[in-house]
Order: sequence, then C-alpha cells, then structure tokens
Amino acid sequence: MRIFFAALLALSAALMSSPLCAQPCPDKNINYWQGFPPGGEADQSARHQQVVLKKKCPLIETIVQYKPGASGGLMWSQMNSLPGDGLNIVGITLPHIVLQPMEGQVQYKTEDITPIYFFRYMPDAIVVPEASPIKTFQDLLRMAKEQPGKLTLAGSGSNSANHAAHEKLNLITGIQTIYVPYKGTGDLVYGGIGVPKSTPMEARRRLSELWSALNNDPEMKDLATKAGFDLIDINIDRVDQFMKERVQAYIPVARRMGLIK
Repeated sequence: MRIFFAALLALSAALMSSPLCAQPCPDKNINYWQGFPPGGEADQSARHQQVVLKKKCPLIETIVQYKPGASGGLMWSQMNSLPGDGLNIVGITLPHIVLQPMEGQVQYKTEDITPIYFFRYMPDAIVVPEASPIKTFQDLLRMAKEQPGKLTLAGSGSNSANHAAHEKLNLITGIQTIYVPYKGTGDLVYGGIGVPKSTPMEARRRLSELWSALNNDPEMKDLATKAGFDLIDINIDRVDQFMKERVQAYIPVARRMGLIK
C-alpha cells in the first residue's frame, strides 16, 4: 500500500508540473482564422494543432476558418472586428505583418496586430535543377560575382518572405541577383497566432500558454519535423521584444525592396 501511494504521489506531481495540466482547456469551441487558402503551410500548422488540441481537450472543437485575400492582409485588416472573447484567434506570419503595412496596400498597420505566441519557423533554402553547374553555395556566390545582375532567383510572390530573403542575401554577400516572383505557398517564415485587441490580458495569456503546451507536445514536434518546420517558443512574455527585433531586422531589407524611401 505504501509503494502504491508513493507511486500515485509521484504521478500526481508529474502531472501537476506538466504545462498541459497547468493550463486548463477552453470551455467552448475555438475559432481559428486563417488568412490563406487551405492546403498551405499556415493551414498545415493549424491542422497539426487542431489534432493535438483535440486529444488534450476532447470536449471542444478547434474550428479552422478561412478568409484568404491580399496574402493574408484581408484577414488581418478585419481581425479586430472579431469578438475579444478568448475564443477567436488568428494565424499571423512574419514578415508579412511588417512588410505589408510598409508597402501601404493593406488596411491595417503592424501595431494593429496583437501577437500572443509564435510557434514555428520555416527556414529559407536555395535549390537548383540537378543539371545546374551550381553545386554549392560557393558556386552560386562565384557565378553571381562573375556575372552581376545575370543570375535570377525565383520565389513566391512579391514582398513575401522569399523576396525579403533574396534581398537579405544580396545585402549580406554583396552580390547582385534578380528576384523573379511566382505564385505559391512557400512564402511563410515565422508562424504565430494573434487575437483581437479587445481580448483581455488574462485570455491572451491563457491562449499563449495553451499554444506553448501544444508546441511542446511530442506529437506536435513529430508532425512539425515531418513537415519541415522548426518549432520555436515565443510566448506572451517575449512576444513584444521579439516583434521589435524582427521589425528592426526587416528595415534594411525593406529599403532594398523599395518599401521605405
């Protein structure tokens, strides 16, 4: 009996120390709004979170809803009209929520967005056809320096993360390459969630802690690895400083993109 009681105590302590147990489940369904069409990276992350959250909180549903347009800008311009009840969250991405307002073609400003958690990072990569003479990054640099302005790099959309990464590549290496925008879904780097500004701080913190617990779940880590995502853990206590750092990092790139005169 004494051994059994000790085991129960140990189990209880372990469960109580778990962030998932420290963070109670919502008492109603969550509306998870996406500014991109189904099937892209943002949707894939949301679906992963939906699966894991359902196992942790089986009495509620995570309802993924879509309002695509303007590369996410349509949803972000309307997010503050959603109820601030702690049950409405919106997927957000960097650098979009910084670069789009600089461009001036959207109906929101960066400060209108209320991030509460950033959960994943998708690294940029340069790929070439198998028959390309470029076999290494050094080959690319050498060719670009030998033929300034002749080498083209294709990416997903203008003023996207791919576009920003291209300009940063030119900036830090001193080479001159040309960016060619294509349609596609590979334009998301940092992924996170935000809430309407009217959401109380207590609800913001509760959602941030819940998403942090999801992000640290072994199943979520496995799903992210298979999808090629790197998980990060930028919670509500760190998110403001993180945003300030990202804005400062994007300013030199935005100048090269012509977004800042």
